[in-house]
Parts: sequence; structure tokens; C-alpha cells
Amino acid sequence: MMSKYAGFDPSPFNAHQKLIRLVGENKTVLDVGCAAGHLGRVLQDEHGCRVWGIERDTQAAEVAAQNLHQVLVADLDTLDYETLEFPIDHFDVLLFADVLEHLRDPWGTLRGLRPYLRDEGCVLISLPNVAHLGPRLKLLFGHFDYRHKGILDEGHLRFFTLRGGRRLLQQGGYRITQVDTTFSLPSLGLDRRYWYARSTDRLGSLWPGLLAYQFIFRAVNDHSGEPGQ
Repeated sequence: MMSKYAGFDPSPFNAHQKLIRLVGENKTVLDVGCAAGHLGRVLQDEHGCRVWGIERDTQAAEVAAQNLHQVLVADLDTLDYETLEFPIDHFDVLLFADVLEHLRDPWGTLRGLRPYLRDEGCVLISLPNVAHLGPRLKLLFGHFDYRHKGILDEGHLRFFTLRGGRRLLQQGGYRITQVDTTFSLPSLGLDRRYWYARSTDRLGSLWPGLLAYQFIFRAVNDHSGEPGQ
């Protein structure tokens, strides 16, 4: 269905598809770490959203600028969030699709972008689970080897468990309203078949701390600790 979007994985129960369903229709979205904008383009073309992006890589940002409404080229670890050109209380959704684990200070990024989220808006995050069975077994035998992709991606600077992901959002000033998981098995060429994806999708939620490949969080602004609340 989504094959016309290069770089977009159309598997029906992967993190991108679950995030898209959580975003919904006709939303104003900030895709943080948008890469070339493939996810944001799907949201715009097929779900009526208006998507802004932030991306550090200039070449990827140039491509994203052709796909999205507007793209800011910036390094999230050095960005002055108080001087952004985005209007305050502007976005319905702050979207972090496999991004925060690449940052030195993901807590600061969550706090810095919080003023740009509408009070009734939400934050959507996907994070890899470093306590997944695969890395656990490798550690058991003395291996912690970085790879080009996956949970131990060589670009990951931070690692999160389910508890750590919850704490990340709470410390960023958000209240979690929903947690989902993704599950990963050898696909045998079947990962894009609906019946296969559907039957394996629920396995991650059976024991999320061990079996979830990724965690997907939905959260909202938590004003409980702020003055006047």
C-alpha cells in the first residue's frame, strides 16, 4: 500500500504504522529527527496532516523539505529551543520516531519542545528496548557489539528499558497515557503478510520488559507539578 514512499516500511504492525494510527487525521505535527521526511509525507498525503520537521543532516533535510510543510536544519543537542520560529502551543503532536536514543540529552529535548505543544496535544515516542531477549543473551556470553541498525545501532547514545522510557517522559514533563510494543521475529519473508504480523504483534505485550523490541509511548503535558496547578 505504501510502496510509493521510498524508505518507508509498510509492515502493518511496525512502529511507524502504530505511530501513524496514534497521530490520527488532520493534525499539526512536528516530526523531530524527520530524516528525509518519509514518515511525515505519509501523514500529509494519506492522513491530511500538516507536518513540520527538524533534521540535523543537511542532505536528508533537503529531501524532507520537498516532502513536508517546513523543515528546520538543526542539531537537537545544541539547539536553543527558546528561539525557535515555531509558534507557542502550535502542534497537536510532537513525534519522536526512533530519535531520542541518538541524543546526548533527550530529557532536555523533551523539555525544550514542550512549550510548542498544545495543551490538548500529545507526544508520541518509539524507543528500542535494550533489555530485549536478544541483547540479554549476548551479554550473558560477554558480547555487547554495535551494529549498523537495530537495538545496538552504532548511533545510539542512550539505552532505555520500559522503566527508563517511562522515567524519561516523566522527567520531561509529560504524563503517559498509553504504552504499546512491537515484536521482532525472523520474518521468513512473511513480515508484510497481515496474518503473520497480527499473530506475532501481541507477543511483545506478554512480557514487554523481555520480549518487546520497541516501546511506543503516548503522553500528554503534565501540569501537576507546575506553579498555579
